[in-house]
Amino acid sequence: PLVPKVHYRTLLLRLKRVLRAQGSNIKDYIDAEDIHALYVQDVGDREKRERDRVKIARVRKDVFSAPLRESLGYASTTAILGGYRHDLPIVLFYCIEELYRTGIYRPNLFREIPNRSRHIALLESFNTAPLFGSQIALHIESTSTICALLSTYLKNMAEPILDSVLFTPFWQWCVKPSVQRDERRAQRAILERQNAYAAEDDELEGAQIAAAQLILKLLPTHHFSVLVYLCAFFTQVPLCPENGMTEEDVGKMFGYEVFGGSRVASRLMMAWVLKRWAKLSDGLMSAED
Repeated sequence: PLVPKVHYRTLLLRLKRVLRAQGSNIKDYIDAEDIHALYVQDVGDREKRERDRVKIARVRKDVFSAPLRESLGYASTTAILGGYRHDLPIVLFYCIEELYRTGIYRPNLFREIPNRSRHIALLESFNTAPLFGSQIALHIESTSTICALLSTYLKNMAEPILDSVLFTPFWQWCVKPSVQRDERRAQRAILERQNAYAAEDDELEGAQIAAAQLILKLLPTHHFSVLVYLCAFFTQVPLCPENGMTEEDVGKMFGYEVFGGSRVASRLMMAWVLKRWAKLSDGLMSAED
């Protein structure tokens, strides 16, 4: 089945309770009318994609600059995550699956210069109807070229994956409290190992994690699926020391493309999400109302 869609009113009610316990007001950063509009549009998009799944793309002829809600109608593939079907951009899925298979351990990941001619050829293939790259075998390409292809797609998306109406609440209620705690600790300059704060953070961040999950569930289905798939991948990258990448590096490279908002805040937001993805992803696709 397609990843479940919980009604936005249910999510807002849960979020209101979480925030109230922390002394925050949901109306400070969320307008229910904006969320309603997002929900109505997404329900319509889901129905349309289900209805048109077998049709061949006839109108749009590009992927790299098209909104996700449009391009997934004619240039998507299906992946099973958490027991549910997710529609993902072909180019995104092909690149990440190949990097999982062979490239995640490579030194200088996302930093090496690609083969220019192959990069251009692949861009054209994945951006051209009717196949949009679905016939391409990336296992013959270099890791640097695959990384460049993925980076080019992400940096040319029509909009960030996190919808703009959700950026401020996600920053204010989920990420900023952790950033401020870290800044206060640095200012105190206490000579203790950072992991001494782990237990404290687990307790303090419980409400932040709960709020983050609810906000992410408010995302349109297509954006939700892409964000979950991307974060699951980027979480694995820093686990391979050979590639020289940290969560902060991923944030600098792709935070803005994924989360939008300001460059500084999106970088911090990406690192925050990746470091806590195990907790954030736990129950994120639950169908319970």
